[in-house]
Amino acid sequence: QRTKTNIRVYSDSLLIKALNIKLLLEQGCKISTIAKKKDDEIFQLIEDIKSNTTKKNKEIYYVNKFIESAIYYDTNLFEKNYTEGLKQFNIIDFYQKIILTTFSKIGIFWLTERINPGQEHFFSELIKQKIISHIDNDEYKITKNETWLLFLPPNEYHEIGLLFAKLILVSYGYPIIYLGANLPLESLNSLSNKKQVD
Repeated sequence: QRTKTNIRVYSDSLLIKALNIKLLLEQGCKISTIAKKKDDEIFQLIEDIKSNTTKKNKEIYYVNKFIESAIYYDTNLFEKNYTEGLKQFNIIDFYQKIILTTFSKIGIFWLTERINPGQEHFFSELIKQKIISHIDNDEYKITKNETWLLFLPPNEYHEIGLLFAKLILVSYGYPIIYLGANLPLESLNSLSNKKQVD
């Protein structure tokens, strides 16, 4: 559709379709072939990528599915692809190659007003919950002596990178003091009097 000033406006479903077509083109499908396919046939071609393709295209598949889950506020779609993705990638690769790429694309869509803040927050909060769940995993034991302090300074609120840093450090056995986002820096004086931070 176009606005009165002739600017194109894309619906959520068209955005998802464009992402899927781009992935199929990268798989070697011809645009003339894709154009003849019905939506359910395109869906099936996309689903086949999970089992019959390169690691890179699987990464793109999961990125697209996560964007779709954000656009439609679809927790079930998110959970399904999160569970399946972790079976194919270790947790560090999964976050670095799929989750961070998803955030990057969502950021671009947000800046170009293809995604609204609610959709971005929906995805962010689900990811935060997942990282916290992995951090709380009983298999991680403290085996090192060096204590790490993790915090974000005042007016820094985007905590996912900090949580991911905690996940990596916990997985290596480090003890963590986690103070979260938007920390008043004077709080560190009190901490330094009570706790050794390496």
